[in-house]
Amino acid sequence: MSTIAYGHPDTMPENTDCVVSLDRNVKPKGMKNQTRIVRHIPNPYRGKGKPIDMSVVNMSEVWKTADMIVTLYESDKRVFVHCRFGKDRTGLVMRCVKNMIAKRGNKK
Repeated sequence: MSTIAYGHPDTMPENTDCVVSLDRNVKPKGMKNQTRIVRHIPNPYRGKGKPIDMSVVNMSEVWKTADMIVTLYESDKRVFVHCRFGKDRTGLVMRCVKNMIAKRGNKK
């Protein structure tokens, strides 16, 4: 059964098939045989949730990453998405993922 989990790298579920790392320097400690896909996205926030110039974030890369995650999900993969802390970049990408799933009418 496919799932999409997300959050801090240390919270990766044991039954994960694919790990999508939004920060190239961070790898979940519990990784063993999972496929790791690195899609580095610059952090759009500068501490305490204060957005910086959003042109720093290439939204086309965010949407490409979200589409890849949805494709893995639709292929019955158990996916875990994270960045360094599992908040800013992860939240931005997961918002896009949830919108894509809703628009596609995917009821998994």
